[in-house]
This record gives sequence, C-alpha cells and structure tokens, in this order.
Amino acid sequence: SRTSGIIASCRAIQSYYAEGFGIDPARIQVVNGGVDSRRFSPANRNRELRRNFGIPDDAFVLGIIGRFSPVKGHRFFFEAASRAARTRPHLRFLVAGWDAQLSGRDIENMAEKAGIIERTCFPGRSSDVRELIGAVDAGVVASVGSETVCRIAMEYMAMGVPVIAARTNVVPELVPDGVAGITVPPGDPNALADAMECLAGDPVTAAELGAKGRARVELYYTLERFAEHTLEAYKGMAIHV
Repeated sequence: SRTSGIIASCRAIQSYYAEGFGIDPARIQVVNGGVDSRRFSPANRNRELRRNFGIPDDAFVLGIIGRFSPVKGHRFFFEAASRAARTRPHLRFLVAGWDAQLSGRDIENMAEKAGIIERTCFPGRSSDVRELIGAVDAGVVASVGSETVCRIAMEYMAMGVPVIAARTNVVPELVPDGVAGITVPPGDPNALADAMECLAGDPVTAAELGAKGRARVELYYTLERFAEHTLEAYKGMAIHV
C-alpha cells in the first residue's frame, strides 16, 4: 500500500475499513469532528423563534433538525412524538430542514398522521442553525444511518441542549448515555418516546445533561481539539513514511 495511514471520523468507520478492506486497525486513526464552541455557546441561545411561533413559555420543545430523508428517522421521531404527546401535554415539536428524498409536505403528512400537527412548527431551513437550536429544550437525532460526524449533536451539546439520539455510528462516542443526553437503539420509537417523556417530565435533569454536554464539547470537540487530533494523526503517519 502507498498509504501511510487513514483517518476515520468515528470507530464505526474504523471498523468498516478494517473489516471490509482487511486494513490493520492500527493504521486507522480516529479523529472525531469539532465545533466552534464560541459561536455555538449557551450564551447565544434565545427564544425569539418560539415567540414567533406562539409557543407557550411553559412548553417543552423537542427539535429534529436536518435534511428530510428516510435515513434521518423522521418516521420514528413522529411515532415516538405521537405517544409522548399523550402523556406530556406541554410537549411541542420543532421540525426544521430541507427537501431531500422526502419533501416538506411528506414531513407535514407524518405530523398529521401522528396527530401532532397542531403542536408542531416547521420553520424550514435557517441561515443560522443557532436560531433553531435556541428554540428547543432538547434536540433529537433519530437517524438509522449516516451520522459519521453528526455535527448537529455537537452543536446541540455546545449550546447546552441535551440530546436524545439513536446509537448510530459516531453517536455513542459523542453522546455517552446519561452523560450529555439519552441514547436509544436506532429505529425504536418506543425507546425514543420513553426518552422524550423522561426529559419533558424532568426539566432539571434535562438542564443538567445540557450543561454536561457543553462541558464535554469544551474538553473534546472544540475546533482547536479537532486540529490537535488531526495534526497528531498526521505526525504518527509521517513516522512510518
């Protein structure tokens, strides 16, 4: 091989290369992504978007942000939200993104079928995702695939927002269960609903998880740490050239 080493964005990709191509795992360095922790900060959260949509001050808002694609698990989000809405009347939902394999109308149909369209706002795709993150009390990553970097999870955490996430690819590395949020099996709407009900019923715990997520970003996922880890990986490869 002419390659001195490989950088993978998560351990799942490391395993994929090692098992799929027979590459020695020692040659594959894992470097998780990073987020601008100054730009994405709890200090930059505001509730203007909530006010624009007429969301009550005492509502607990769950958000899912990303492209409209089956891999992002909107189907499971709405199935879970339908159940959670029945036990937590103060729940509201924010669904933001852009057309991909699914359209905005497809997403609205899911909300209607779930019986929560009157409790769901659809702000579209914002030029500044912080506006969307600032409107939610917990962020949901319901993906059944993709998420080899999961930038949105890092952005939630950096802004002090607790995360409910399916354990897909990089997610368990970024969001250890009970540390910065709650993780669930991919494609399991009942487990997702349990997590939604848990945080909506215990805002103190939700706030604590959000604060721990912010601390975790400061330790491991700043842009500075990303640059350091990348440089270390290149240096390690250079030794073997």
